[in-house]
Order: sequence, then C-alpha cells, then structure tokens
Amino acid sequence: GLFYKRFDWGEYDYITDLSPEGYSLRFYQHTYGGTYARSITNHLHAGITLKTFYFVITQTRGSKQELTKISSYPILLDPGLLFSANGFLTENVLNDSIALGISLQNFGTDYRMLFTPNENGQREEHFEKLPRYIRIGFSYSLSLKPDRIEVLTPVKLYLTGEYRNLLNSQEQELKDFGGLGCEVSFFEIVSFRYGGFIQPY
Repeated sequence: GLFYKRFDWGEYDYITDLSPEGYSLRFYQHTYGGTYARSITNHLHAGITLKTFYFVITQTRGSKQELTKISSYPILLDPGLLFSANGFLTENVLNDSIALGISLQNFGTDYRMLFTPNENGQREEHFEKLPRYIRIGFSYSLSLKPDRIEVLTPVKLYLTGEYRNLLNSQEQELKDFGGLGCEVSFFEIVSFRYGGFIQPY
C-alpha cells in the first residue's frame, strides 16, 4: 500500500530590527512511501516500507508568500517481522492470542538541510544522521466468548508493550525507550484505554 503524511508545526510571527513590519514562517514536513508485506507461514509475517520526506518553510510578508524547500530527500527503509499465535488458554469460554514483532526504522541515506545564505551570500549545507531504531513489541488479547455467535463479545482485554533502542545515539543522549498500554471493552461498544511512556533519565 501507499501512504502520505503531512506534519504541520503551525505559523510563527517574527518582528526584527531588519524587518520591523514583521513576517510569518510556517514549518511543515511531507512524508510518503509504500509498504509491501506477505505471510511466510501461518504464524510468521514479513514486511518492508520504503519512504522519503522533505522539510518545507513558507514565509509570508504582507500579501506575498514564498515557498522554500530546505531539505534533501533521504531514502529510508523500515523492515520488520511479526509472529502471531494462539494463546495459552484452552477453556471453551475464553479465547486469547499473542503477537511479537521486531523492526528496524530509518535505515538509509543521510538527511541534508539547506540553510539561508551566510555572510558571504552562500547557502550552507548541513548533513545529519536520522535516528535509527530497533523496535520490539508485543500484544496479548483475552476475550470472553459469547453464548451465541450472533451476540457481541461481552468482555475483551488488550495489552501492548514496546521497547525502542536508539542505535546511533551520541554521547549523553538517551538510548532506551519503552511504552505500555491497556484497553478493556464491553460488548464492543464501550472501551477504556490507559497507556504510558517510559523514558529513563
């Protein structure tokens, strides 16, 4: 499948000694790409995403608007594996399943930023490495089977967790991150969710 995302930081107003009339800057980012996935066995699935993005600034002075693209188009790959299986319970009234996944994120070319002209009137380029992660996650679902097929599931519990490690971290930069989540639904109508993010200091 194909995808497209746009992340908008909003518009910021500036007034400086060189521009007393003021001007506005708007920052946003486009990301687009494609994903391919297939099943290797009944329980093992693999997929890969090819993506790129670029960073854009629009500057508005009065009624005049200028569009400036200030980044390169890095080529990035996100490969991953997913294992899914039935759970541990064998009772007729309960049904459960488990899934485990691992993926790599942002493996590819570097990211190049173009800055405004310097004192010599030349544009400066700056290369920086995008954060590259290895991500490991799990999910576990437990549901109470209804008495009849046509009846909605009375109770369903869904637990998720993730560990993420920054592979190309700099000194004194955080490397390990994690998260946990829980959802409980009743008769597939009302759901309650709770989650948290763990970031060591």
